Amino acid sequence: HDAFRFDTYGPLILVEGELAVDTDGDGGAGAEWAAWFTAFGRAALDRLPSEFDAVRADVADALAAFDAGSTPSPRLFPWDLRPGNALLSDGRLTAILDWERPLAAAPALSVAKTEYLVADWYVPGAETESLREAFRAGYESVRAYPHVRPGHRIAAVVTAAVDSRGAVTNPGYPPVSRSDAVRFHRRSLERLLWGRGLPSAVAGSVPPRSTRQHCGAHPDRDFDQKGGRPEVVHEERPRRNRERVRRNRERPHQKQRVAGTAVHDHVKRVETEV
Repeated sequence: HDAFRFDTYGPLILVEGELAVDTDGDGGAGAEWAAWFTAFGRAALDRLPSEFDAVRADVADALAAFDAGSTPSPRLFPWDLRPGNALLSDGRLTAILDWERPLAAAPALSVAKTEYLVADWYVPGAETESLREAFRAGYESVRAYPHVRPGHRIAAVVTAAVDSRGAVTNPGYPPVSRSDAVRFHRRSLERLLWGRGLPSAVAGSVPPRSTRQHCGAHPDRDFDQKGGRPEVVHEERPRRNRERVRRNRERPHQKQRVAGTAVHDHVKRVETEV
């Protein structure tokens, strides 16, 4: 981001051996950040298959309500910066592959997508934070970390979920099934849309539809700047919990039998293993 600067936002091409924004093409170049970001996110949203219809309206609302803040300087957005496209030698990065669709965009958008590709795709959820911290430390060794808003992260997931042909991308190694890939991307969007933090991130607007209908709003809680996944808070959970307690009280003997059977099975299994 320190090495490449541009005057406007949009797709990059080579002009006399230098990277430049393609202002003459139909790829969506624009000088106004908020308008470009919304169009960029909506174009990616339109490419999502029908399995994402449950979150489509909320994503559209979030993109429309995005508070761009100050106008960021357009910087290089490598689009697909992830471990599979990086070459290393003696522990140092020597080359980055796959430059099919580079962009000039806000550093925060580029960072949000790279975090998703680097920290979330390849390891279990419990291990993502160590990768996120390492990525952040490496970035901050060169320049200040940008302010990543929830809108940046939502757009990052939407653009990462499908490739340029509209095929669902595979977030894992070894590769997972298409249904598992869809589930991974959709759950990532659900966490961003329906967890804590989105209302404060779109100050001056109302939360998306599903947030208003299904979740407890926490306008005083801002989204974790490091990208931590917020807990989904459903209004119906307390009622379901009360129902569960009532049923257990009405059936104490059955509960004890079930618990005793589970303990017995566990002991027998241990004995067999020994």
